[in-house]
Order: sequence, then structure tokens, then C-alpha cells
Amino acid sequence: ALLPAASCMASWCAALCLVSALADGAQDEALYDQRCQEIEDRARTAGVLYNQGRQAEAFASLEASRQSFRDAKRLMPSAPQAYVSMATALLNSNQLDEA
Repeated sequence: ALLPAASCMASWCAALCLVSALADGAQDEALYDQRCQEIEDRARTAGVLYNQGRQAEAFASLEASRQSFRDAKRLMPSAPQAYVSMATALLNSNQLDEA
């Protein structure tokens, strides 16, 4: 049997672990949201560059958008926003096969 002090310490440790896990989840969610925003921003930049005739830069920006998508997917694989953002970016950039 645990002594009262040991029991209190075990409860405190469990609470600390829970708080840490929740903080990690919130941090992952914030980072996920940031990556989703990057997908949209970089895709928008790619469109502007392409319209200006700067194709090489446009494709580099679109590739950066793909990397943000991969990062977001790794953080929260089942969350839909990254998939929606990337599909929209690909459709808007006429990458229909990949979309």
C-alpha cells in the first residue's frame, strides 16, 4: 500500500503528465493550423507568381505548399483542413491529377 505522501506524489505526477499531454496536443493543433495557413498562403503566392510569368518561382512556392501539407498531415493525420486546403491549392493551380 502506498503511504499517504507517496499516494499524493503519485496523484501529482499523474496530473502533471495529463497537463503535459494536453499542452502537447494544443501545441500540435496550433502548429497544424499554422501549416494549413502556410498551404493557402504559399499556393496563393504561386498563383500570383505564375500569373506574372514567373513559372519556376511559382512551382517552387507550390512545392513549399506541398511540404506544409506533409507537415500538417504528420501532426494530425485525420484532421481534414490540410487535405481541403491542399486539394483547393492543387485545383487552383491546375494540378488536376494530383488534386
